[in-house]
Amino acid sequence: MSSTRQTFGIDGDYLLVIVLLFILIFNTISVTGITEPDPIPMTMEQINNLLESGWEVDQGGGGWCAGLITTYAAEDFYISGYDVRLTLKKDVDIITVYPIGLRIYADIFKDDMKIPSSGGVYGHGDVDDSGAYEIKMHTPPEVGYYKINVYSVDIPSFEYKLISHSRILFVETTPTPSPTPTPKDSDGDGWTDDQERRAGTDPYNVDTDGDGIWDPKDPNPLVAPTPTPTPTTSIPAFEIISAIFTLIVAAYLLKKRE
Repeated sequence: MSSTRQTFGIDGDYLLVIVLLFILIFNTISVTGITEPDPIPMTMEQINNLLESGWEVDQGGGGWCAGLITTYAAEDFYISGYDVRLTLKKDVDIITVYPIGLRIYADIFKDDMKIPSSGGVYGHGDVDDSGAYEIKMHTPPEVGYYKINVYSVDIPSFEYKLISHSRILFVETTPTPSPTPTPKDSDGDGWTDDQERRAGTDPYNVDTDGDGIWDPKDPNPLVAPTPTPTPTTSIPAFEIISAIFTLIVAAYLLKKRE
């Protein structure tokens, strides 16, 4: 009678079969890519080389961003997306990549009618090595709701799988700026009250120093010029004495003739 070695209550032959099946299943999962690999950055040139060598696009995705974008009429705004990825497959090999340089376009629609713009599109951007992109766009002039379609034509058969393109644009009326208040000029001399305060002059008096010149035209509006004294004619003392002496002599002569 032969004996069979057991492990954990299982015959050795059965245990060997179970281990081999487990290894086979694990390898199958690893090879077929059921466990999704992390995306790796890859340029469009590298991706096109793979496609030409027999690889195929299996699926794409990402490009998510805000579903509702609000902006003012006739102004520039930006839309951005991230995690744009592409899964390539060849036989049992699968890789997931960030398609660096993939050109992303954006169009704006109103009631399913594309709004014309220069070049046929409103903007474009390229995917970077982290799977992100940004597109600068110009808002339509009319207020209301619009739809933005975001897509790529580098891989036409998969453009709608690559990029999310259901974004709503709401255009608001541009707010009217408040009118700038007219600076106050209390005395009406041409200098505002703020200018008067900075200059140290009286905002309620056109001629602070009272010299007859209005403050804005006065070289020194805080100090009136010192008046120049009027010169007086002085008569020297000896001329006065001489005149008096002459008068006395004349009077004496007149008196003597009488």
